[in-house]
Amino acid sequence: MAKQSFSKNLVKNRLATVELALSKLSADYEETTYRKSAVVADCIRNAREELDAAFEKLFEDEYQRAFELAGIAWLHTDFGRQIIDAEAIEHLLGESDYLELGDISVPWQDRAKQHFAFLEQELQRVRAEITANRGTST
Repeated sequence: MAKQSFSKNLVKNRLATVELALSKLSADYEETTYRKSAVVADCIRNAREELDAAFEKLFEDEYQRAFELAGIAWLHTDFGRQIIDAEAIEHLLGESDYLELGDISVPWQDRAKQHFAFLEQELQRVRAEITANRGTST
């Protein structure tokens, strides 16, 4: 791939575009009342870090690296936007299964206890049914 020459204006335009998108995402996230997604918060934080690094590279006249870092910030911002939009749709549709990509899980022991309790109830029901049928067949 041939090396591109990045002008200061091109980098500034990209930084401004990402900054606007990130500001809008941050504002929408802060206004969210139905759920605060940890994934979106991470996207905002990571995008801000990459954007800050991109601005530093711009001031150091390292335009190519600033352009690349702005692109990474855009990816974080865009992913966060897609998640927050999907969760807004789920909220409007009345769904409660939000798109959380973090480590949310019920410990296996709790699930096993629930399953065994259900199985025990079923066994008791079947036992009672068998006992009742024995009494009527004699």
